[in-house]
Amino acid sequence: MHRLSRNLKQLLTLMVAVCFLGAIPAAAQVSVSLPDGAGAAGTSGTIPVTVGDLTGEGVLSFDFTITFDESVVDITGFSADGTISEGMSISADTTGNSIRVVAAGAEELTGSGTLINLNADFGAEGNSALTFTDFVFNEGTPAADLSDGAIEIPEVALSLPHTTGAVGADVTIPVSTTDLTGGGVLAYDITISFDEEIVDISGIDATGTISDGMSINTDTAGNAIRIVAASGSELSGTGTLINLTGTVISEGMSVLDFTSVTLNEGTPHGAGVDGSITVGAEGVPTFEAALPDTTISEGQTLAFTYVATDPEGAALTYSITEGPAGATINAVTGELQWTPGLDDAGSHIITVEADNGTQAVTTTATVTVTDVEAEFQANLSGINEVPPVLSSGAGIANIDIDGNNVTVTGSFSNLVSDVNTAIRGGAHIHVGGVGTNGPIVIELQPTFATDERSGTFEADSNTVDVTTLTFPEGIDADSVLSALQNGNAYVNVHTDAHGSGEIRGQILRAGNSPPDASQITSPVDGSSYDVEGDPEDLLFTIATSVSADPDGDEVLFLLQVSSEPNFPLAGTEYITFGETPSLDVTVHDGARIFDEASGAEPGEIPIGSSEDIYMRTIATDGSQWTVGPTVQISLTRGLVTDTEPGLELPGVFSLKGNYPNPFNPSTTVRFDLPAAANVSVEVYDMLGRRVMTVQATSVQAGAERSVEIDAAALTSGTYVYRVIAETTSDTMVKSGKMTLVK
Repeated sequence: MHRLSRNLKQLLTLMVAVCFLGAIPAAAQVSVSLPDGAGAAGTSGTIPVTVGDLTGEGVLSFDFTITFDESVVDITGFSADGTISEGMSISADTTGNSIRVVAAGAEELTGSGTLINLNADFGAEGNSALTFTDFVFNEGTPAADLSDGAIEIPEVALSLPHTTGAVGADVTIPVSTTDLTGGGVLAYDITISFDEEIVDISGIDATGTISDGMSINTDTAGNAIRIVAASGSELSGTGTLINLTGTVISEGMSVLDFTSVTLNEGTPHGAGVDGSITVGAEGVPTFEAALPDTTISEGQTLAFTYVATDPEGAALTYSITEGPAGATINAVTGELQWTPGLDDAGSHIITVEADNGTQAVTTTATVTVTDVEAEFQANLSGINEVPPVLSSGAGIANIDIDGNNVTVTGSFSNLVSDVNTAIRGGAHIHVGGVGTNGPIVIELQPTFATDERSGTFEADSNTVDVTTLTFPEGIDADSVLSALQNGNAYVNVHTDAHGSGEIRGQILRAGNSPPDASQITSPVDGSSYDVEGDPEDLLFTIATSVSADPDGDEVLFLLQVSSEPNFPLAGTEYITFGETPSLDVTVHDGARIFDEASGAEPGEIPIGSSEDIYMRTIATDGSQWTVGPTVQISLTRGLVTDTEPGLELPGVFSLKGNYPNPFNPSTTVRFDLPAAANVSVEVYDMLGRRVMTVQATSVQAGAERSVEIDAAALTSGTYVYRVIAETTSDTMVKSGKMTLVK
């Protein structure tokens, strides 16, 4: 009896606890969803992250991570325009197959709908899950009820536009398709749903579309239209498959949703990219100038300016709602630009929207890109010059060889000075291997931008029959064609600042891969050295691993040395190893590296101080390169005997001659300078005519000072040079003789 009473008491206690627990309200949850959608291969689009009602939930921030299959869809960033997140401070971090988005604001978020849009490039055919790996509002409250999504890239993608309409107006909505050619499509069966309170889609119009001439039946039932079409011949091409027709009923927005897409009996596989129609109270903008269906070639820039007007005179914003990766449009002027790459042959849909803030209108064009054979390619960079040049310039040249005809296309930009057109037009193809300089064999005709620091190689002006050209002695058309096809020729762009070349690239097979990385094996990271004693003594040896090239191309090794760990363009020195990646560094070399890193001047050497020096290797095939890991060493400055007794300055201005001599195309004049001076060089031919001037530059006092003469613009011969050093109180002049051999 006692045990029964105790058990009954425990049961009553448990029941009371359960009652109290049942009275506790459930924690607030907000739904967060990713869509199940589709995209067309090679295009860009947005993926909305949608939420339930945030009103009253106190949401000031959110943080989420989404993973995806980057071979199918590559999420590259975000857009908050027109979403619940507009006006927040937002950052995104994309790493491989994931994106993390962090947002914070001063005002609580309200409403439901699209929290934020993710920008995406749609890649290869396939399916990618869109998976939340984390989502947090504020610091965890309210809780997020997550629903993952997926993106499909089908063999054939049908798409509906995001368009606008006015109440009472008739509307035509195109159903677009990617290329059907060769797909064996004889029939299709599609169903599209809509909000019948906003728009009534009641029919179709096949006139002038891909479906023109097919046997077509439609079935409209409330909020959907089903279209069944069949033909005796295969469908081909890209563009408008068929037009939907209807009437706008009332203000609002209706999603245009593909509920089913079937081609033939399921093969090829097809899917639909949904669209929408927005109906507002204000007038709808109209396009006055819109891109027509257009055909261009790979590498050819498409440029077009859209013009739209608003009936109330409101400002319009232009955007691309569907288009190929890389296509851009100026949001204010409507200027569209796109340069298709070498893998972009085929048909591409470009849909442009003009938005007045309330209503928008879209226009769609099909751009057909024809294949351009480009068997060879050269990546242009200062790293590839011999010796390397510190330049922000870059470019690419595509070389097509058809029999004896050679065509060059491509572009370059961001040169540090204008192209030197006095050097036979300024851009050429030379014969020469990796790490060597050679003669010009083909003159190129770039089309320059206004500042002549960027330009393009257009096929029309850069196609030559090599059998019609005149070559240097010992070179003929056959040897030039052989060099072009066997990695023994390069493209070079000459500028005012770098007469022998600012950017260069070895001509190699298209699809060429860079060499494997090479790394410094000696000295080891963290090594320290005292820079003192006999300048000829060995301080340390730089040794690196030998890397291979996956294409079997010749590999050249460079050493980068800098006082900064990020190797900035200014202040980074390039040293050429050659084919054997090993280099002895003497005490004299170490003193020079230290002095340049510290900015020390003769008479003010900071004896006993230390500088961190950073080194890494670059393995290059002359076109593409791979950077190895960084090694840090420490140099402590001591007194270098014989060259720095008492750190004395030279007593007189003396010329040490030029090296190399003879030379091609540049040589270095060395001299001792007793005081800081502005140093210039004048070059005269043997008739006494001044043919060149190296502009004055400020040189600090000291032994073994130097000035480089770049004589690329001169012809072979013997010249006299005058080195002029102007101090605050004196002008000193010394002369020498040099021989240029080309």
